[in-house]
Amino acid sequence: MKHAIIIAVLIIAVAVCGYPAMASLTVCNSTSQGQIDVAVAYHYTSGNDSYSRSEGYWNIPQGQCRNTMTLTGDEKVYVFAWVAADKTKMWSGGSGSGHESGARQFCIEGSGAAFTYRGDDAIAPCSAPSESRVFRLAGTANSDGDFTYTFGD
Repeated sequence: MKHAIIIAVLIIAVAVCGYPAMASLTVCNSTSQGQIDVAVAYHYTSGNDSYSRSEGYWNIPQGQCRNTMTLTGDEKVYVFAWVAADKTKMWSGGSGSGHESGARQFCIEGSGAAFTYRGDDAIAPCSAPSESRVFRLAGTANSDGDFTYTFGD
């Protein structure tokens, strides 16, 4: 019986501590532009290891929020959006946007089709048919809870 209790405690400890905590990234549309299409990217660095991912699009109607990707914690999170109707007005980390500090280039699908790029494929320079866009630094996710970013005019 004593061995069964010890084994049960070890199994529970591995189940609880063996995986990093997960945090959900929610993006909100508080613009006056109607629906926006949002791409999300993250970059994680730990020692000599690094990993990037870019993914999109989440269609977010004006005044609403959407859960986008699940994060494991401690990633730098970047966001990019454009007006869904014409893809001309963009919110990025580009020059003059006020979000240049920490901005980074990631690859997107320029046609508006769904995409997921991982590793080196997520970082500029991009291979066709993907194209590079400057994403603004939204913040650093942490394993303590969920993360929300809001786009506004």
